Amino acid sequence: MSATVILNGDQVYTEELVRENARLTVQVEAERQHRRELEAALARLKMENEALSSRAEQAEGDLGLVAAGLEQEKVLASKLDQAIHDLHFVMADGDACTVCKNKCLMGTADACEPRWKGLDD
Repeated sequence: MSATVILNGDQVYTEELVRENARLTVQVEAERQHRRELEAALARLKMENEALSSRAEQAEGDLGLVAAGLEQEKVLASKLDQAIHDLHFVMADGDACTVCKNKCLMGTADACEPRWKGLDD
C-alpha cells in the first residue's frame, strides 16, 4: 500500500511526488551543466573576438601604410618622369635660357638660375 498526501484537496501519492522531484532535480542539474558549457563557450568567443579585433586593427594600419606608400610611389614616379623629360630636353640642347639668353651652363660657376622658354612653371 502506497502512502498518500492530500494536497489542495487532491489526493497525491508520495511515490509520484518523489519521482517528480527526482525528475526536476535531474533537469535543473542538466540546465546548470548546459549553462556552464555556454558560459565557457562565450568566454572562448570573447577571447577570439578580441584577438580578431586586434588583428583587424593591425591590418587596417598596414593598409594605411600601403596606401601612403603607393601615393608616395606615384609622386616619386611623376618626379622621375619629369626629371627624365628635362634631361632629354637638356641633352637635345634645349632652348636658350630666358634669364641670360644663353645655352645652359649648369654645373659651372657662371650658371644662372635657368628658366627655359619651353617650360612653364
